[in-house]
Amino acid sequence: MKRIYEIVKEINDTTQSVNTLIYQKYNKLLDENIPSAQDLLLTTIHQHKELTIREIAEKLKITPSAASQQVSKLANLNYVNREINEKNRREILVTLSRKGVEYIDKQEKVERIITEKLYAKIGEEKLIAFRDILLDIKQVAEDEFK
Repeated sequence: MKRIYEIVKEINDTTQSVNTLIYQKYNKLLDENIPSAQDLLLTTIHQHKELTIREIAEKLKITPSAASQQVSKLANLNYVNREINEKNRREILVTLSRKGVEYIDKQEKVERIITEKLYAKIGEEKLIAFRDILLDIKQVAEDEFK
């Protein structure tokens, strides 16, 4: 077990080092005023196109109050739009604004650059193996933490 811990520690340390190098290189292309919780919220809205506050809370595993506060902050910064749901007037629908879409577009541009500059040089076979290992770890985590 000690050997596995050492391997996992080395993986985590290496991952942190790579992420730090990427952040230092590409941070200028991104909007550094968005904290990670709000970035995750923007990404979640992007993935689903339109969500209610309740759905956001469920997907991010936070309280509806916390979701509402995060949405309000992003709305004040013009990253999201809030509209009353015409089908259920008690619900607020949240979508990305033009600025929110531009933020996601910047993220995706940086992901493409990183893919080209780093991951493409690793080779498809190794990337597939890496992806498969990560999917295995994700499955174990989901099973373990249900």
